[in-house]
Amino acid sequence: MNNLDIYVEKVKNWIDKTPNVTENLIVKHVYLELGNKFSFDENYRPASDSYERKKLYKDSSTFLALNKCMETNRIICNSLAHIITYILRELGIDAKTAKNPHDPHPDTPHVFNVITPRNGEPYIIDLQNDLYIIQMHGFTKNFGISTKNINEYTISRQENEAMDRMLGYITDNNYYSDGYIDVLKENIKHFGSFQEQARYVLENIEEYKNPNMSYADKQWYHVDVLERLFDNDLFDYERTTGKILFANCYKKINGIKKYICVVIVESDENIYPDIYIYNKRDGRYYKIDFANFNNAIENGLTILCRTEFSILKKAFRQYKKEKHIIKN
Repeated sequence: MNNLDIYVEKVKNWIDKTPNVTENLIVKHVYLELGNKFSFDENYRPASDSYERKKLYKDSSTFLALNKCMETNRIICNSLAHIITYILRELGIDAKTAKNPHDPHPDTPHVFNVITPRNGEPYIIDLQNDLYIIQMHGFTKNFGISTKNINEYTISRQENEAMDRMLGYITDNNYYSDGYIDVLKENIKHFGSFQEQARYVLENIEEYKNPNMSYADKQWYHVDVLERLFDNDLFDYERTTGKILFANCYKKINGIKKYICVVIVESDENIYPDIYIYNKRDGRYYKIDFANFNNAIENGLTILCRTEFSILKKAFRQYKKEKHIIKN
């Protein structure tokens, strides 16, 4: 039996043992289980260029590829949406994959699922955009979106929360982790400068620890936190502008790229920006001296081209200039 069908049988056994199960509850059960199982494939982003990305995208929806995903636990939106469609259809639920017609990347458009219950309105689920949320124990904001208006929900927050409680995803003693971001938002008011606010947030960015998350999912969670705390003029991830920047860095260990979360914070008083390196074990960023960051670059840490920001290039030039003067 293939990997997909093994999982389908597992869900069927769960259904048989679950009283008063509904279609929506089955969908949410699969959604949460797969959300904890899968990670976004780093070979697709940030590692690949546009040509490689197109090829990976094109090959990702074959039955062979979907079964491989069930083994490796690495997905992209296209493979994940097709996996969900296959599983839910085998369970007798009307599910299909759909592409975003307005995606700015027409060759690799974002893919999600549309669920049509026997009794009820159709709705959208987008698990790829909820992976990091589930793995950080947050409220799934991409489950139950209206097909008529993406800013509205067919399945309300109250209905979602009721299902999450039935499935044991949350309890009174283990509620959604989202409230922690509100705590950060309140606390940064006590710091005078932007640099102090950024340092506080980065050093306390997680309450719920999950060291097993992939680089991409972890970075997207951190992006979500920063977007909710800082205005676009300070942080704009999509445009890679502002005073807070993510640098995609990796170091090759035994021929395998190990990605490292690095955040650059512009300094108002110094040509050298503040450099923060993420520690998976501690679930926080640590500030390091620019000299140590430069040494890491000289000893194999690589910055991907699209995140070689001008602020970094300027700082590296200045550092080499000062180092040359001291040496002579």
